[in-house]
Amino acid sequence: MFRPTHLVPAVLALSLLAGCARQATPAEDVRPVRAVRIGAPGETVGALYSGEIRARREAALGFMVSGRIQQRMVEVGDTVAPGTVLFRLDPTDAMLNANASRSQVASARSQYEQARGDYQRFMKLADAQYVSRSELDKAKMNLRTAQEALRAAEANNGVVANQAGYTTLRATAAGVVTSIEGEAGQVVSPGQVVARIAERGERELIVSVAESRVDELRKARALAVELWADPSHR
Repeated sequence: MFRPTHLVPAVLALSLLAGCARQATPAEDVRPVRAVRIGAPGETVGALYSGEIRARREAALGFMVSGRIQQRMVEVGDTVAPGTVLFRLDPTDAMLNANASRSQVASARSQYEQARGDYQRFMKLADAQYVSRSELDKAKMNLRTAQEALRAAEANNGVVANQAGYTTLRATAAGVVTSIEGEAGQVVSPGQVVARIAERGERELIVSVAESRVDELRKARALAVELWADPSHR
């Protein structure tokens, strides 16, 4: 029924298919495994932190009296010496207070001189028995009152005179102006900070470290500080 020439290709095809079936191998079942090395790391573990270099001592300066800033004499970054003028307040009010205080002292001194003269006259009159003892005691009491009033006026005048000098703010130590917090025309209150000065001397590196890494930092074998503006300076 069939010619032999038709059978040869079919047998060869089956043989090839059988050979391919024998050469094919099943795929391997690959599963990932997490591996962890046990022991001390061979590489050095490091960490980077940003910080700020500051002076160990920094002076925060402000006026001891209230007033309006009339003049600012320094800029941030200026180097100042002790006594350098930083700010000045408007001295008008201070001058008026000083004048009023001097007037009070003059008035109190006049009352004291009058009371002392009256007492001396009453003493002479009492010796001649022209005035009673009670009137002499009253004159003596007036003299003491006038003397205390004069002392109080002189003490107040000293305070007012000092306040007039407080209208000029001066540097208390040598250093560099790091902050200006007041400007001309601004009204300030006593104790309000208007300038900060980093004093000369030792410096500190302020770095914020997470609490969990403090112990690691303490046990560090080496620490290096690199300046942001000059990375080559370590």
